[in-house]
Amino acid sequence: MKKNLKEKLHYESKFEYSKGIIRTPEKWKNYFWAAYYKKILSSLRSKITKYNRVVFIGIGYGDIVPSLQFEDRIKIIGIDVNFNSLLSAKEHTSVIMADGSCLPLKSNNVDLVVCNQVLHHIIGQGTLDATINECHRILKCGGEFIAVEPNSMHPSGALINIANRFHKYHFLTGGSDHEFAISPFHIFRVLRNNGFSILKSSAVTFSHPRFPLFIQKIINVLDNKLSRFYMGGLINLYIAVK
Repeated sequence: MKKNLKEKLHYESKFEYSKGIIRTPEKWKNYFWAAYYKKILSSLRSKITKYNRVVFIGIGYGDIVPSLQFEDRIKIIGIDVNFNSLLSAKEHTSVIMADGSCLPLKSNNVDLVVCNQVLHHIIGQGTLDATINECHRILKCGGEFIAVEPNSMHPSGALINIANRFHKYHFLTGGSDHEFAISPFHIFRVLRNNGFSILKSSAVTFSHPRFPLFIQKIINVLDNKLSRFYMGGLINLYIAVK
């Protein structure tokens, strides 16, 4: 059953990562996310600069948009259910407060849709198919869809899903009890069921913010060489076309 906008906002307003009973040194987390965003920025910039009209679903406080340095011809629209985060995002792009499963945008009018670490929140709210269907609707024929998501086939993703079956993820880590890592097979199925063709699947990283720094540094060197083994990646990137 679909959750309304108020319920979705409630879900995502009460979590703060690494504030549960399992703590991680700040240096480890900071290194991981800095490396992650550097990789994502490199991947997305080359795509975004090809297009004129781009939509970010679940843009939060701005996602990677402040670092893109895009041309004036490129129109970026950020969608999110959280009004407070959009106050920050609107300093960098146009924003709309909306639910991803009901986008207030015209059909066949967007070149690229980006969901960066968003779908694993949406799936726990029961609207993944509806959101993917809306992304397909607003895209032009030949338009691209990009998702970056944690993988349930990675041990960390599997543990997240087990914790959230019992609504314990927030207690353990400070994260949301309504997020579930998604397997590549499930993402492929949802995309195809909603009219998309898969173009590319790759692992963004095999590292983890709870790994000691020396291990993270070793894995980061290997990530590019291992990217094709996305079935075992911690976070994967998927590209599909309408």
